Amino acid sequence: MGFDFWGFFEAANTHLQSQPGHVLALHFREVDTFNCSRCAQCCTLPWSIGVTESYVQRWNAAFTQHSDPRFHAVFEPMQLGFPSGHFAFLKKQPDSYRCVLLDEDNLCLAQKHFGVEAKPEGCQYYPHIWQKVSGGLKVSHLMQSCRSAPSYLLAEPELVYRVIPEQEAESVHGGVFPITALPGLRFSREVLYLWLGLSLNTLFFEAELRSPIQNLRALNYALGQLLELTSRRTETVNLRPVDLEQIYQHHSQQHARQPHQIPLRTPFALEWFLRNLPPSTVDQQIADFFDSILKGERLWPSLTSAEHTLLNTFLRNYLARKLLSMHQWFSQRVNLFQQILLLAAFTTLIQARVLACRELSGEEISLELLTTSVNLIEGRMIQSYSWIESLEYHQLGPLACLQESERLLDLDLTLPPGERRLASQPFMRRF
Repeated sequence: MGFDFWGFFEAANTHLQSQPGHVLALHFREVDTFNCSRCAQCCTLPWSIGVTESYVQRWNAAFTQHSDPRFHAVFEPMQLGFPSGHFAFLKKQPDSYRCVLLDEDNLCLAQKHFGVEAKPEGCQYYPHIWQKVSGGLKVSHLMQSCRSAPSYLLAEPELVYRVIPEQEAESVHGGVFPITALPGLRFSREVLYLWLGLSLNTLFFEAELRSPIQNLRALNYALGQLLELTSRRTETVNLRPVDLEQIYQHHSQQHARQPHQIPLRTPFALEWFLRNLPPSTVDQQIADFFDSILKGERLWPSLTSAEHTLLNTFLRNYLARKLLSMHQWFSQRVNLFQQILLLAAFTTLIQARVLACRELSGEEISLELLTTSVNLIEGRMIQSYSWIESLEYHQLGPLACLQESERLLDLDLTLPPGERRLASQPFMRRF
């Protein structure tokens, strides 16, 4: 393994003991170097662009008095119970996902006529997200629904950090996100930092020999040990650094003993993909493709060495960013174990779509194909709490989450070519 993330976060804990009132601010380098391509894809996605009450109060009169009728009645009241906490959201153009303020030249009408301050706050900062995680951590990242953001996932990851006053962290855009492990278990700031170190070290462990998805599966062992801690106690457990250190030692030993080649039950993941992917993200051709594989009518495709290298690098870096910043805007309603399950689901969705599009197009996996798939999954599902509710993931207990995530990660296109089980054999649907 290269960089020791556990050692870094352990040192951060020690340093912050002499810096009271300060927290760690983390992001990967692309947060600083990102350059918008002005493609306007973010203005045409099916998500809701939320605005605050103060924004409506400031701009509603100016919009309605403007001579251009496109500024009139641009706000839709926010539905009760919507988890974002916004006051209203911008309407869409008729029969389209295009924002009501998106002009024909793909520029924002509000910015054209009133300046950049007239754009909703989320639009001004997108795809950047700044989050304050309770327990003492500021995390910044790029939303992968942006067309340009995935291109940074092929570069060597560079983690950037600063030690900042708590007041600076409190002023970040996006609110405060609690770290909810599960009922009966609490993470302190020190434990939160060490958990990030454990997670990232696990992902990059023996990266030249083990696939990123194999390593993501290995996290389940550490999570299982967290469950054992709570099962032995009746009161709330305030997890201590020494507790997580013991878990990390056992976890590292167990991980090192795991074979590089593991038996996979890929059909389960494919059946899940067909059953749970919304129609808006897959067409009938893709569904028919996987159905023919499950029926044994088509051989499982084999990737080239170059494709494997590309996919391995891309997904490992994608997962690193998700592990650092799993707290999406809806995450106050999803605990740590449920987030791990969602991460497995998103990984399965991305892989399955990439593989199907590769076979149906006859073209090898490319950055463009990976970008399109990640954009689609992130833009239409990760920021859609209704999809999570439809699968009832927010109601699953921790053990059920671990079991389901392990089955989903049986789809692993990042395994080394010589160890990919059943690479050229037909699958048969299980009944």
